[in-house]
Amino acid sequence: MTDAKAIELALAETIRKYAEFGSETTIRAWHNMNFDGGLDSNPENGDRNFPLLDIRTTPHSTDDSQSTCFVDATLICATIIDDDRDHQIISDMYEAVQTLADKLFSQFRTGTDGEEITYFNGMIDTHTDNRIATFASMTINDPLPPYEEGGVNMIGFGIRMHYGRTDF
Repeated sequence: MTDAKAIELALAETIRKYAEFGSETTIRAWHNMNFDGGLDSNPENGDRNFPLLDIRTTPHSTDDSQSTCFVDATLICATIIDDDRDHQIISDMYEAVQTLADKLFSQFRTGTDGEEITYFNGMIDTHTDNRIATFASMTINDPLPPYEEGGVNMIGFGIRMHYGRTDF
């Protein structure tokens, strides 16, 4: 499994387990489309059911040292405008995802073996056969301000994860 796919799946699994937004929210992991409910056979919806958290990770890159890799993950919350006119659903979703991301970031930065970071790291180990050695840093990346497009409300942010690999 590629680094991007493994990290994306670990994020999706961690969010599904710890974010407090309820089971009615679909988590759509770009590299792992069947993670949370699979593809929708309704042609009007395509492959999206709402409310939706869309997670997309970039292929890994290396930093200037050529030994530390990084992957950028984008987390986008989305609701149908007609179903969420006051933005309460998307606001609650965003708060739940941002709260979890803040916990992961805090646990990483302080070296705390919190339940969330321990689970996240365990899922990465599981999906990469321990190929990803250790996270060197985690940063909250560019925010995606609220916007509306095609009848959908959206808001999101990114996370960059720097890590070492045992095979490099």
